[in-house]
Amino acid sequence: MSVNARVAEVLYEIGEILTIKGDRFRSRAFNVAAQRVTALTENTDEIRARGKLQEIPGVGKSIAGIIEEVLDTGGSRQLEELRESLPRGVRELMELEGVGPKTAMRLQRELGIVSIDDLEAAAKAQRLRGLKGLGEKSEENLLRAIEEHRMMQGRFLLGAVLPVIDDLVSYMSESEASLEVEVAGSARRRRDTVGDIDLLVASNEAEDVVKRFVSMPPVIRVLSEGVTKSTVVLEKNLQVDLRVIPPEGYGAALQYFTGSKEHNVK
Repeated sequence: MSVNARVAEVLYEIGEILTIKGDRFRSRAFNVAAQRVTALTENTDEIRARGKLQEIPGVGKSIAGIIEEVLDTGGSRQLEELRESLPRGVRELMELEGVGPKTAMRLQRELGIVSIDDLEAAAKAQRLRGLKGLGEKSEENLLRAIEEHRMMQGRFLLGAVLPVIDDLVSYMSESEASLEVEVAGSARRRRDTVGDIDLLVASNEAEDVVKRFVSMPPVIRVLSEGVTKSTVVLEKNLQVDLRVIPPEGYGAALQYFTGSKEHNVK
């Protein structure tokens, strides 16, 4: 996923959730900004370097600030807060690949689906294809997303993954494109167990870093590959998320992705 695609993805999702909440004015502003970013022929990080983000049509001071946060950290506090404000069942459904806030709310309102188990039962019973815009292929994709989601739910003892983390940091540090490499998340906080590994790399050569990451010998499957975030699966279904951060935003990103979800949304 390109830098602009990631920025647009965040803006679109904020717009979707605002639509659900009835804030159509702000929703439209975010959707317009997302469309403008998608249509850009220049990367937003280059535009930012020139101090010209607010010259992008539809991008004012507030949205420019969110774009800068995405460029620095790969995420958005405002988006996290909006996600947390949604009903619990909707948030659970949004954990699945391919399920955004609008789809999750439709599933809840029109079919009474409030959990991943409910969704699985509905898809297997072929109930989803009765909804406009969903069909047999949608049911197949959702069942596959549910299976992959469940595979990723296992947790690992920190002591068991520390050698893996050391190997990952060492391997990524060998690349000249990697300026700094650190583990973040629950592993950095030294929790007793971890669900996955968050790896942050400071670099001005994101493509080279990502290429090295997805081609590591321990990788058994690549789930996503983008210039700001990539995800792979190692043996025993241990998931590793890589975020490539510009050097100037690395310190803030390390703090952001090391804090717990509860800490980050405050």
